[in-house]
Amino acid sequence: TECGLPNVWIKCRCVKDNAGKDTIIIPNIGLLHKAIARDIILSDGALSGDEIKYLRSMMGLTPAEFGKLIHREAATVARWEHGGAAPDGAMDTLIRMLATAKLKLKADPAEISGKYATPKVMTPATMVGARAM
Repeated sequence: TECGLPNVWIKCRCVKDNAGKDTIIIPNIGLLHKAIARDIILSDGALSGDEIKYLRSMMGLTPAEFGKLIHREAATVARWEHGGAAPDGAMDTLIRMLATAKLKLKADPAEISGKYATPKVMTPATMVGARAM
C-alpha cells in the first residue's frame, strides 16, 4: 500500500478528475493517517518494522533524526525498519509514547504501556520463506 503498511487497505470508489482520468479523493488524508497511527500505537504485540517506519515518517523524522531523539544510531533504526532486529519492550513503549505526543494523538499512557510482546525478528531463513509468499 502507499502508506507502507501491508495490512492497510482503503475501500473507496474512483471519480473522474477534470482531465477525465480515474482518481481517488480522500477528503481528510491527515485524519486518516492519524487514525492509522493511533491504531498502531494501541495495537497489542511488538511494533513491526513497517509500523516503526510509518510512525517515524508520520512524525516527519529521518532515521538519523529519529535515532538521535531516542539515543540510537540511524543504522539501528534501519535494522528495526527492515526486520533485521527489533527494539526491546522499553524502547517499543518509548516509540509509541513519543509518536502519541508528537502526533498529538489522544491515548492514555496506561493504554500504551504493556502492549509489547516478544517480536518476530526476520532471519535469513524466514526472509526466504516470506519472499516466497
